[in-house]
Amino acid sequence: MPNKTWKHPQLGTFTMRARFGRHLWENVLDLPAFAIFKFSRNGRFRGVKKLRCEIVGRESESTPLKSTIHLCERIAKNQDKLVRNIRDSLFQDINGEGKDSGMWWRHDPIEFAVLCCEFLREKTRFSRVYHPEQIEMLIGGPTITIDQYSSDSKAPLAMINVSTYFKDEHGLGVLTNGNSVLGLGYAGEASPYR
Repeated sequence: MPNKTWKHPQLGTFTMRARFGRHLWENVLDLPAFAIFKFSRNGRFRGVKKLRCEIVGRESESTPLKSTIHLCERIAKNQDKLVRNIRDSLFQDINGEGKDSGMWWRHDPIEFAVLCCEFLREKTRFSRVYHPEQIEMLIGGPTITIDQYSSDSKAPLAMINVSTYFKDEHGLGVLTNGNSVLGLGYAGEASPYR
């Protein structure tokens, strides 16, 4: 299949590619607010302003679905608020507050603190997460995946996946509608809050 392209006036050009038996609309979105998340597995401590975005599509499509396009637009428009919501939601969850993700870090904050203690002490001079801003040091390298055909809701949802210091092999997945955080979990597996 030759690659198809589709150009959005604000989000840029998406290219459809066949990979691993799926058809993906791919683009790199300019989302500078996400640069607050600075963790990197290679040890370099910096955020990224450009995020890879993949939209699961169908070969017969000439563009992603309108509801998916609107979701991408919401993420871009609300990026400042959304990154704060991601940071604050994880901070609340690891402290047993706010909405319950059902993840181990909510129910075992001591293990979370032990995992992060040395790293945080080196980077922030604190031995545990006392402030939401410290979360910014523990996650990074975000990507966006939207499966426009597998959502249980009426509108598609995005999964923002990030690398994490505290669960390197799984990472963190953030389920969002582009306005707020709807759930936290492992990368690619986050489900709505309980």
